[in-house]
Amino acid sequence: MPPHVTSLNFDATPQNVGDELLNNGCVIIKHRASQTQMDDLRAELQPYLEDAPLGGTEFAGHTSRRRNNLPAKSSTCRTLAIDPLVMSVC
Repeated sequence: MPPHVTSLNFDATPQNVGDELLNNGCVIIKHRASQTQMDDLRAELQPYLEDAPLGGTEFAGHTSRRRNNLPAKSSTCRTLAIDPLVMSVC
């Protein structure tokens, strides 16, 4: 059976998000980032993603591209990383 990833609305409670993380290891929070934030994120990170190296291990995958330390490269990434919902769950 394929894994199931739960999607919650942008106004999900920390309790709901935390429960999903504990029970399933991941959760999608729909529309938590605005379209403007997503556009800014794409523009800020695109230069780094185009030349990202391919993974070199089984874990990293040999056909996926990897780039580290994204918050240092993008102010929008930093803003999203300290979103109040994210911080309340962490």
